[in-house]
Amino acid sequence: GGVDYHRYTKGSDGSSFTVEVGGRVDVARLYECVKKLASSVKIEAVVPQDLKEKTTRLEQDLSDMKKRKDDLKSMLERAEEENGRLQMKLRPVEEENKKLHKKIKDGESSNKLLGTGQLEGQLLYRQTNISIHELELNAKAKLKISEDGHRRIK
Repeated sequence: GGVDYHRYTKGSDGSSFTVEVGGRVDVARLYECVKKLASSVKIEAVVPQDLKEKTTRLEQDLSDMKKRKDDLKSMLERAEEENGRLQMKLRPVEEENKKLHKKIKDGESSNKLLGTGQLEGQLLYRQTNISIHELELNAKAKLKISEDGHRRIK
């Protein structure tokens, strides 16, 4: 007898393979045949379609995230460079600002000292001037000049 390779059955799940053997069989030869058959069998993993789709989606999401990360990294580098340039421009402006603030502060303090004395002096001068002028007017009013040129006090 021999092995009829054309008469076989497979399990419905693909996990078994049955070959019909008729009569007497040389076990050594059968072993060699099975060994040869086993070496040519290709075992494939069966991945469900929904799992394939999910894996594909996850791979795409990962790829998108990597691209977004690279974009953000690039934006950050550009922002840091721009920040550095702005800092370089800011330094001289801050120095100038400090100098101007110091000048303003010095000017205000000297104006306070000068301004108070000058202003008080001007007010005192005006008040004195007004008082003298009022006295002159009062004196002229009290002093009546007569027709003959003599002055008489009322």
